[in-house]
Amino acid sequence: MTGLFVIVFIAALVGVFKPYINGAKRWQFGLGAFVAFILIGAFAEPSSQSNNVAGDATANSSDPTGKAPAVATAVANEPESAWSYSSEKDEMRGAESHYAELDATNTINLDFPYGEQRGRILVRQSAQFGFDILVGVPSGQIMCNSFSNSHINVKFDEGPIQRYGCTDASDGTSDMIFIQGSKGFLSKLKKSKKAVVEAEFFQNGMQQMTFNTANLNWEH
Repeated sequence: MTGLFVIVFIAALVGVFKPYINGAKRWQFGLGAFVAFILIGAFAEPSSQSNNVAGDATANSSDPTGKAPAVATAVANEPESAWSYSSEKDEMRGAESHYAELDATNTINLDFPYGEQRGRILVRQSAQFGFDILVGVPSGQIMCNSFSNSHINVKFDEGPIQRYGCTDASDGTSDMIFIQGSKGFLSKLKKSKKAVVEAEFFQNGMQQMTFNTANLNWEH
């Protein structure tokens, strides 16, 4: 249709300069050329740019996974927990005991026969003994007992150094000690990301053990 109007427009434009129909005036050819020009514009095809825009819109509507902007959801990554958890059934009392254990990130060197040791924190809810927190090593002798003013030093994150009393085990083992004020100690463990524990070892003086305490999950 547009091609036909173009031919009419050209014919009318020629007639303006040289009328070739008997009795026709130049202004009549000019009017015809003007009308043909208007019709050409009315029936012309949309521009390629318009087609591209329409095509993109159609593609996005039919394929929502195409180039449509994605909405990113920011998720805060929580630091990984180094704590390990376990539980066991006390058949005598019909209740469970729960444990949370954490190994130190560093090692300490003790005299023979102990050698290199890695510190440990144990949080326990015992069906028989109740709630306790213990600190120690797999093998060694921590200088802490119930008949002297024994203590350990602890620093949580960048806070002040705090002193906690400690007692030894009733069975005479010396590789693990019990922390006095365990409820308060637990509260600080749950809020902290790092703890440094300083304890005295037999013939090895004060030794420091560092723990990544973040994300302790304890509701017992």
